[in-house]
Amino acid sequence: MHEAFFLDDPQKISHYFVKIKNLSKTDIVSVTHVWIIDDNTEKHIINEISLPKKLDPSEIYEFSLKKDSTIDHKNIYNDIRVKLSTDKIYESKKNHKVPPFGHVAN
Repeated sequence: MHEAFFLDDPQKISHYFVKIKNLSKTDIVSVTHVWIIDDNTEKHIINEISLPKKLDPSEIYEFSLKKDSTIDHKNIYNDIRVKLSTDKIYESKKNHKVPPFGHVAN
């Protein structure tokens, strides 16, 4: 996960970008739940993404949410939770290799 803004946005509104990758080379999984622990309260992110989201082997899915839609910016990089159809829950971590501005990769 990383923070950035879109180059073509004149207001330079900051977003958090969350990337989910199916690490399996053979199995299809679905993202069934995504939520954020914001100021020690769990809150489901429902407006930003459509779930469930099926991921083929090695497929990547990325979504963004506006920075001002969250409260706890200090811990945000560790506060996103993703639950897969396997019932496994993953925690987010900061991606330090992404620039703070740009275009969305296809």
